[in-house]
Amino acid sequence: MLLLWIIGFVISLTLIYLVTLKGHYQVDRSILINAPINKVYDRIRSVKSWPQWSPWLHHDEDPNLKYQGKIGDVGSSLEWHGPYIGSGKLNLISQVSPYSLIFELKQKHYLTSVTNIEFQLEETSTGTRLNWSMNTSLPFIFCLFLGKRQHQLNKDYDIALARLAGQLSHSNEPKFEFLGIQPLPPIEAVTRPFSGSTPEIFAQMEIGYSELHSQLGPNNCPNGAIFAQYDQAEPEHNYFCGKIGIPIQNLDICECHAELVRNHGDFFSLRFTGSYEQLSYAWHVAIKHSRLHHYKWDKSRPHFEIFQAGPHNNSDPSHFITELYLPIK
Repeated sequence: MLLLWIIGFVISLTLIYLVTLKGHYQVDRSILINAPINKVYDRIRSVKSWPQWSPWLHHDEDPNLKYQGKIGDVGSSLEWHGPYIGSGKLNLISQVSPYSLIFELKQKHYLTSVTNIEFQLEETSTGTRLNWSMNTSLPFIFCLFLGKRQHQLNKDYDIALARLAGQLSHSNEPKFEFLGIQPLPPIEAVTRPFSGSTPEIFAQMEIGYSELHSQLGPNNCPNGAIFAQYDQAEPEHNYFCGKIGIPIQNLDICECHAELVRNHGDFFSLRFTGSYEQLSYAWHVAIKHSRLHHYKWDKSRPHFEIFQAGPHNNSDPSHFITELYLPIK
């Protein structure tokens, strides 16, 4: 009897909690763009530009797109359909040149949603301050997952704004190329462990690679791109651990000892072009893309970053090339 009373009490508390949850949520993101306000305004109001920087459309290789109305005018719209992104329609419903734009977004994937998204533009001494806000509502039961959903949307909007800013200013645009599913061959390498928060592991990696190169000496040239293996990744707690490595073959006498880094199973791979500060964008895109394509992430196996082009052969961080390997079952 006591057990039934406890279960009933817990259920009652859960229902009370659900009732208090808000059925709507809002996302606000902003960025400073090194471009004139009219240029930014014209790019956003043209629905034909959206496939170039939208946070949704690049997850389908060739979505069906349909434009209606006079591009740039109120009433113009973009409709899309794809097997992975579902169906949607973006409709320009209000504009005040060159300071504000309001769109209505209708999406149908797992459920149908109607969202108002608004852009506010402000001219500054260095370009244009752009604020992107979104208001929408959720069915009652989905309020339980609001926190996770909010984080994902924040990152989606940050990536879209970074792509838009890069295209308008012709600099530092993050680019993503989906390479599909493939194995990752074993790598013979000299390695060094790392652990800690993002700033800490960046510093450890920079020092570690430098020291490994020094210890290898002139007779041991790298046999491929340097890499990072992540054995544990907890972005929500900003904690990561794993090891960095320099591929080597036929190791000559030196202070280092080679090991064989084995990479069992398949990986979903993405090639990212952009600065290391934007690598979190690349992992977000890779994980979202794999989820939409129904690839199951194998969290029991390590994932990898392979640095195909970096500071050692390119002075422009926006041209760094990193390949990401996400283990899948």
